[in-house]
Amino acid sequence: MIEPAIFTVEALLHAFLDDHHGNEDAWRQYASIERVEQSFSGCHSPGEPRAKHSGWVVRYGKSFLRYSCGPSGSVWWDCYGDDFLSPALAFRRLLDAPVPPSICQPWPPNPDAPAPKGGVDT
Repeated sequence: MIEPAIFTVEALLHAFLDDHHGNEDAWRQYASIERVEQSFSGCHSPGEPRAKHSGWVVRYGKSFLRYSCGPSGSVWWDCYGDDFLSPALAFRRLLDAPVPPSICQPWPPNPDAPAPKGGVDT
């Protein structure tokens, strides 16, 4: 059995977030796991108090991490996030996350590419 007392939180975070192979995953250390308060209207009539729920989201800049329970079970970035129920589950999904689109650079235009057809002005 692995003895939890031999680890520190700082050492574990460093082990998971350290960038050993270049700079491709260094962005993860700048993501945040945040507790958010959400209000749900559900089936309530107007004027009736709304139920409040506290949840955990993963955020990078203006993007939030979402999770699909479908066959692929993948994660992606969106304008709002899914509740990961706990900081540990949010951290686990952060390790599976692709690079956020806000830090991806677009491909430069190819000067040798043929002009678009069909009268499209670029």
